[in-house]
Amino acid sequence: MKRIKNSKYFGSLKISLIYLLISSVYIIFSDRIVVLIFGNTLSVEMLTTIEIYKGLGFVFATSIILFVLIQRETKAKRKSIHELELQKENLLNLTEENEKVKSRLQDRNVYIETILKYLPIGLAVNKMDDGNTVFMNKNFTDIYGWPEKDLVNLESFFESVYPDEEYRNMIRERVLEDINSGDPNRMRWYGIEITTSSGEKKFINAQNIPVFDQNLMISTVIDITEQKNANLKLKESEEKYKLLAENTTDVISLLDTDGRFLYVSPSGTNASGYEPNEVLGKKSHIYFHPDDVSLVTSDTYWNKLKAGLSILLIYRFKSKDGKYRWFESNRQPVLNNKNELIKIVSVSRDITERVEREKIIDNYQKSLKKLTTEISLTEEKQRKEIAANIHDHLSQLLVISKMKLNDLHDEIVTENAQKEFKSVIQYIEEALDNSRKITYDLCPPVLYEMGLIETMYWLADKTQQEHHIKTSFITDLNKIKLSESKLILVFRVIQELVNNTVKHAQANNLKIEMKVNDELLEIKVSDDGKGFNKNELPKAKVGEGGFGLFAVKERVQNLDGRISINSEKNTGTTIKISVPYI
Repeated sequence: MKRIKNSKYFGSLKISLIYLLISSVYIIFSDRIVVLIFGNTLSVEMLTTIEIYKGLGFVFATSIILFVLIQRETKAKRKSIHELELQKENLLNLTEENEKVKSRLQDRNVYIETILKYLPIGLAVNKMDDGNTVFMNKNFTDIYGWPEKDLVNLESFFESVYPDEEYRNMIRERVLEDINSGDPNRMRWYGIEITTSSGEKKFINAQNIPVFDQNLMISTVIDITEQKNANLKLKESEEKYKLLAENTTDVISLLDTDGRFLYVSPSGTNASGYEPNEVLGKKSHIYFHPDDVSLVTSDTYWNKLKAGLSILLIYRFKSKDGKYRWFESNRQPVLNNKNELIKIVSVSRDITERVEREKIIDNYQKSLKKLTTEISLTEEKQRKEIAANIHDHLSQLLVISKMKLNDLHDEIVTENAQKEFKSVIQYIEEALDNSRKITYDLCPPVLYEMGLIETMYWLADKTQQEHHIKTSFITDLNKIKLSESKLILVFRVIQELVNNTVKHAQANNLKIEMKVNDELLEIKVSDDGKGFNKNELPKAKVGEGGFGLFAVKERVQNLDGRISINSEKNTGTTIKISVPYI
């Protein structure tokens, strides 16, 4: 029945049967119905008319029924055709989608093959039943160092890669036993030694992955030769460093990122009295003097270590006997591959004796500095006294002698005697001028009477007049208030620099500048002379200018000041000095 419904003639057959049924009903029952309605009294004419209308009614009714049936079948056919067209379109879409899927699968296969081919590890696929290779990438042959033809089956593989028979049999037995176990965890082999076709020894890690349902064994291999060699070198290095750490007099320690001791070399016992296990796990700063704790707890300390910078520490460490000893530590950060701080290596040594010696030397230097200042002031006092004696006595005597001789000169009659008297008077005038010059050179009165600024103007004028060097003094200061001792030392420093220029520079111009800046008295003396190589300054001899600059440096240091010298040959010299202005 289902086959008939699906037949292409089913619709026509159905309409024909319906028409046959209607026609049969009409033929059989139409006359009887007329007789039942009108009886047997109908005339021929009337009967003919009824037959005509009866036939017309039959035709009309059957036409309507046939029209409805045909329309219904047509609609069903159209619906069926539409469904077929949709099915056809769906089939076409499925075909197109299948082509796309097929194309994507092909691309993916190419992609996967490319990945497998260029994987950074060696990869081979073998059949499990016979061991023959169905795929092998280039890295597999490169790592093993043999051409593919020597690695395609188990026999040639083991004979090529493991030339030593005893070693080969041992490896073969181990590998096959692990593979036959079927346990993937046993199919991993680490640190296996192989031999390439050139005879080179290598170390590999290998792993097999069984795919039982496809009768395949996937083999992967990684070359760890460099890592193995590096580990061997690291082990040797660690043994050397351990030997060094355990036998050096310096204390070598390892700290974590919280400053806790992770390791302390045995020499730490001699240095501090603590056994290594007594300090392990404890923070290093708990042994520091309270005033030195911030050296290893401040943000600056940790930020430097995190930035990969080493730090030199000098601090007091409390030894086991309760006494503080001075230590010097060089702390070096250890960073991981992300530049994160993971450890701190510290190399420390006891510098207590050195610090005590430095304190003694520092005290000597302070005493020497004080003595030098006192000597300079004593020298200046003597200069002042000598200058005063010359001015008050010798100069006065010379002036009186000159006046007496002038009076006697007028009483002498002879011409020769007058000439002699004039000559003596001239000598006395020269002696008087020299006594004044000596007085000013020893201790210029203007320094005490007018101050440093006026003295500088006087020194500039004097230098220009006596030595024909254009000398200028530049300042925006009207007056400087300094203690007498500092006033004398500052003036002598400037005077010494000017004398050095006059004696050695062969300069045409000399400039002295002075200003006060941030409670510092800043002095600059510059010339356009021949200059010198300042690196040769320590080798200079007395009389060559080096000793004068050495004396200047000492005096500046005694004033708690700083000095900088810039000079090159044929470019002139500039010397800057700054001293506290208090």
